[in-house]
Amino acid sequence: MSTKSILKKSSMTFLENYLNNASPTGHEAEGQKIWMDYLKPYVDTFITDTYGSAVGVINPDAPYKVVIEGHADEISWYVNYITDDGLIYVIRNGGSDHQIAPSKRVNIHTKKGIVRGVFGWPAIHTRGRNGKAEESAKIENIFIDCGCSTKAEVEELGVHAGCVITYPDNFEILNHDKFVCRAIDNRMGGFMIAEVARLLKENKKKLPFGLYIVNSVQEEIGLRGAEMITQRIKPNVAIVTDVCHDTTTPMIDKKIEGDLKMGRGPVIAYAPATQNILREMIVDTAVENKIPFQRHATSRVTGTDTDAFAYSNGGVASALISLPLRYMHTTVEMVHRDDVENVIKLIYETLLKIENNELKEYKVLYTNTQNQLNTLKESLVNIDLSENKPKIELIKVLSYINYNDFTKVWLDKKLEDDSILGLITDNYSAGIVVNKNGNAVGLLNGNKECSYAVFIGEGKAPGIITSSENQDELQIKFIPIWAQINKGDEVITSGMDNIFFEGLKVGTIIEVTNLADMKVATVKPYVNVLKKKYFHTYKSPHQFVVNSSTNPSKDKIKIDEDAN
Repeated sequence: MSTKSILKKSSMTFLENYLNNASPTGHEAEGQKIWMDYLKPYVDTFITDTYGSAVGVINPDAPYKVVIEGHADEISWYVNYITDDGLIYVIRNGGSDHQIAPSKRVNIHTKKGIVRGVFGWPAIHTRGRNGKAEESAKIENIFIDCGCSTKAEVEELGVHAGCVITYPDNFEILNHDKFVCRAIDNRMGGFMIAEVARLLKENKKKLPFGLYIVNSVQEEIGLRGAEMITQRIKPNVAIVTDVCHDTTTPMIDKKIEGDLKMGRGPVIAYAPATQNILREMIVDTAVENKIPFQRHATSRVTGTDTDAFAYSNGGVASALISLPLRYMHTTVEMVHRDDVENVIKLIYETLLKIENNELKEYKVLYTNTQNQLNTLKESLVNIDLSENKPKIELIKVLSYINYNDFTKVWLDKKLEDDSILGLITDNYSAGIVVNKNGNAVGLLNGNKECSYAVFIGEGKAPGIITSSENQDELQIKFIPIWAQINKGDEVITSGMDNIFFEGLKVGTIIEVTNLADMKVATVKPYVNVLKKKYFHTYKSPHQFVVNSSTNPSKDKIKIDEDAN
């Protein structure tokens, strides 16, 4: 991608407003409103759940679902106990660091509004007197002073046990390219996935799958929001973005934490929860687009929402792209602008790679494939087969072959010879299968290389069906000039080319054109075969025909059990 910054002035305004707004775990609603307002022009619709996770959706009707995700919540405190003297003791809401609390200003969120306070701390002059060891800050001795002298005064302000407490530290930029704020973990993730959606919209990219831009809640207390929303969406793929440690600052052991530094690019995680094929596709995407990146081994768990997505719904192909961050869970979390932009670029380009379908293996849409096969058998009861058995198999689509071309697909099948197979879906003809270096390529109806023999109408006028300029139609060529065909005539496979049996329905004639030496007919197919995820392949031993005068028993049809 271009070296020009992808962050617009409006992007930076959104980022600042979004970071400056408090969004403590369990109380993310106001931040979600800001996020959704920004995202609204770039998505088709929104989903929210009971606990406040927000999802912007592009292509909501698509069966294949891809998630890009960050979490919306920030660490905070709860009011736990108010002394008679009006001092407030706290407990954590998430992984709040007690050691940074002394002398920090705080906002106490009440029904009456924000109440200001400070984490008080004894003066240095008074600590360690009388030979006592100086006491360090810990959860048991840090307290908040909101200027009251009694418990009643505190309560009069609207403060009570359970009120949530946040730090007011706002966004700023240090030395031109370092973003500093509290809650960059992981409000920056929500920002980055929103920017991906913006780029897709502005660059007019069309995705052949549903994209779910997820800003989940309650990550800081155990990935709870992601656990809930993944059950709602049931995605096929999840790409999560969060933060990881810049390990180049003092007091961090690289032998334990790894060698990661802000400014050197996004961090791609290696962990059991990250699906290997998806991760390697992300790595390849980074290399191909010259996006700098780092690698990080996270051992048993990632500690991010990746774990929640990966192990949900029977397993979801998941990956984690992290943003290197200094001073995590403090009020001065710091990231590099270049890393922010490169995470956005990497997710964006990865989605386009999925658009090209170099990874994707479609999820089963039909839960009972045996029923499909039985239905196909029922459709063949009028076919008089020879003692040589045809072969019918259920086969899945692996991927599209060419960018934005749904008419040519890789099929999950190896071919031993150059026989051309017929493709069937919903008991209609769907196209043909050809051999390419031992792998099966499906040329679907509408592909210019797809053609097979057909009959038209009661008179069985012969012809060859192929593609049309209109992608919703097909065309029959080489119809004899003497043939009597009309609008509304039904088109069936003829079996004359040994690709299909005779009698499989194709569509109906909607237009007939007379040329000097032949007729050409336009066909409206009975079924749209594009974007189907499964087909049946049909391999004929030789030509055979439908016996239209009899209705043979089902016992005459012998189909390989391998098709099951």
